[in-house]
Amino acid sequence: MQQTPARELNVPQEVEKYRKYLEDLYERVQGTKDQWPPVQFKEYIKLATVVKVEDFTEEDECTKAMMNGKLQFIMRRKKRISIRKIGRFEDGALASCIIVQGIPGVGKSTLAWQLGRRWGKKEILQHFQLVIVLRLRDERVQKAHTISELFCHPNKVIQESVVEWMASTLGEDVLLILDGYDELSSELQIGDQSIFARIIKGEELLRLTILVTSRPSANRNLYQLLCSIQAKCQYIEIVGFGKKEIREYIELAFKHNLQLKDGFNLYIEQRPHIHSMMYVPINCAIVVELFKERKGKPPQTLTEVYTALTNTLLQRHAKKTPVGLTHTVGHDLLKKHYSDLVGTIQDPAGLAGSLYSRDIISRSVRDEIQQRDLITKRKNEVLINAVEAQVTTDPSKFQAFMEVLKEEPSLSTIVKRMSVSSKCAYLSVLPV
Repeated sequence: MQQTPARELNVPQEVEKYRKYLEDLYERVQGTKDQWPPVQFKEYIKLATVVKVEDFTEEDECTKAMMNGKLQFIMRRKKRISIRKIGRFEDGALASCIIVQGIPGVGKSTLAWQLGRRWGKKEILQHFQLVIVLRLRDERVQKAHTISELFCHPNKVIQESVVEWMASTLGEDVLLILDGYDELSSELQIGDQSIFARIIKGEELLRLTILVTSRPSANRNLYQLLCSIQAKCQYIEIVGFGKKEIREYIELAFKHNLQLKDGFNLYIEQRPHIHSMMYVPINCAIVVELFKERKGKPPQTLTEVYTALTNTLLQRHAKKTPVGLTHTVGHDLLKKHYSDLVGTIQDPAGLAGSLYSRDIISRSVRDEIQQRDLITKRKNEVLINAVEAQVTTDPSKFQAFMEVLKEEPSLSTIVKRMSVSSKCAYLSVLPV
């Protein structure tokens, strides 16, 4: 189905830059060779509609049952849909609110980021000028109290311009994806002061289109908000893999080793208790990867599967995160030495190129620093703000940032100062 292009609007230049920033971000988030779960997990998303908009009222039997999580009702009245039809009803009308639910590991976050990525590649959702994905588990997001605190950009001028534009249009032509509503506290879910509750109820940016992903456990609070408004809501459930998808996943995972694939098929055929858990995509990825990594000695029980997974995740986390580096240490050190860094960096364009090659800043930030006619100090501010934003969401990138700085002889003094501060910060977080 051909996508409806975004309406011709007088969109400020800063909004176009923000769009480019998001497109680059979603492309980088797609994954790397060593990520977990493996990339092939992201290639399958199976969707089914849950209820039609006319069925949804507070008194409806099905709605009440869904709010209480009764499986026999949750499994009723479903119809398979394409990812391209998310946000559209059967008559072609656009939904102002889309609710995506599913059990843990079924692919809700995968879907959220896939929507952002495919929008960035101009494959879907082109009737939106911006598609913004917010991961609600992130500390920065949860601490937000206003719209301006939600939509960040390394360049404060661009950030403020985007917020002003959205305020002037009431959020029209913008899709905001709130990923992980169930990971918010009850107060942040429905509290009067919660920016997320105000957005869902339409008290902020009235014409904004929102998509919320959540586990069924948060249905009661979410539907409580929705019942208080008159919104055209579309309800989607991600139902996981069927037998066909499991077979396709196995084919993809073992396409370069047919002998190992035959061994894996025999392994799950003889262990129906393990095969049954593969209907959840994340579990399917886990079982396949463990079979590959533990050649000849795969897990025999569900307990062994989850034990092996826990050990694998801990080992990979230990490799990525420097010893003693807490979630806030890198961010705090950048704050402390912000002025020193801004005043010391002599070649921001060259440094931006090095940081981009190490996946510490985005391509759009690199291009802005290398191409824009700014004074050195301003370029340095944009650069450090971008690094700080990345370190906030991924603390391991602070260590990579320090390694890049060490390669610049002119920055040896500031590197020594930050190294000393880093050791002090490490000692301060050790338990007494």
